[in-house]
Amino acid sequence: MQITYIGADIIYPTEGTVWKVGQHVNVTFRESIPPRETVSIFFANARSITLGGGPLTDHVFPFVVPSEALSKNGGTSLLLAVRREHFHLSSVDSVNVKVVPELP
Repeated sequence: MQITYIGADIIYPTEGTVWKVGQHVNVTFRESIPPRETVSIFFANARSITLGGGPLTDHVFPFVVPSEALSKNGGTSLLLAVRREHFHLSSVDSVNVKVVPELP
């Protein structure tokens, strides 16, 4: 089985999207994804926090941006979507987003 690391099936957010800590956002996938796949979404720098997940037939996965995902030193945070088919790793989609502090 080949594992791919791409963001081609994530249509939102796009590369460089800016999110604020505490903001209500979502990850949206293309509708052409095989119906048997499931997904778990999290930030690489906050892997202990699952942001959303379930069958990819849902296409849209809303969540609140956690403070643990804050981008360091003006950089970006890597958003990961781990996809599985029949409990086996299928692919990993990713996109870099900038997570900034919540405004007071």
